[in-house]
Amino acid sequence: MQVKWPARAIQMVQSLRTRTHGISTQAMKSEIDVENQRSYVNPVLNPPCADPFVLKYLNEYWCYSTGIQSDGHCFGAFHSRDLMNWRGLGGMLEPVDREADCYWAPEVIYDNGRFLMYYSVGDGVHMHIRVAIAEHPAGPFIDAGVRLTTEDFAIDPHPFSDENGTWYLFYATDFLQYSNIGTGTVCDVMLDFFTLKGELVTVTRALFDWQVFDPERKERAACDGTRWKVRLF
Repeated sequence: MQVKWPARAIQMVQSLRTRTHGISTQAMKSEIDVENQRSYVNPVLNPPCADPFVLKYLNEYWCYSTGIQSDGHCFGAFHSRDLMNWRGLGGMLEPVDREADCYWAPEVIYDNGRFLMYYSVGDGVHMHIRVAIAEHPAGPFIDAGVRLTTEDFAIDPHPFSDENGTWYLFYATDFLQYSNIGTGTVCDVMLDFFTLKGELVTVTRALFDWQVFDPERKERAACDGTRWKVRLF
């Protein structure tokens, strides 16, 4: 599918290219020599980094996170050569809807010279999944003008390639027609990177009342060294 880039998007690319693509020169030279570093202390990222997704490309790492950043763009990104020392790059995407305040869980894949970011957007109650494109993992990403999902609530996209080359999109959506309503996981075949087949397969389904989505719910997790325990309040 060939995406027609709007004039406003082209202008944004030109204005942001210096900020993002400059990482390959002086900024990269200031990074710590990873060959001499053998330990680290958590957190390795001090800025908030919710729903982190890390892409490995040419033996370097690019982390993308949920939310609108201080620069007004969505999805804060960070770059690293060793997974320990990270440098912030700012937001990656201009908001496609100024009325929407929830930009969640981006994941990025590489295909034939381009990078595709799958993400969910909405007001927290009504959410759908979209895709954006960039020429470089440091962005900027431009929304492709495509809404992939039709449900009222669809979040947390995860594109997956099978061994035979078939692509699938896993994502979370609500199941409201059962006695135990809540959010579960579905999978759909990707006809191309911008189109879903529309034949959903249920992967997981809500079975307990606590699985109903509640933005005000507080959670706490702890690990005893062997297993995780999650408490809901």
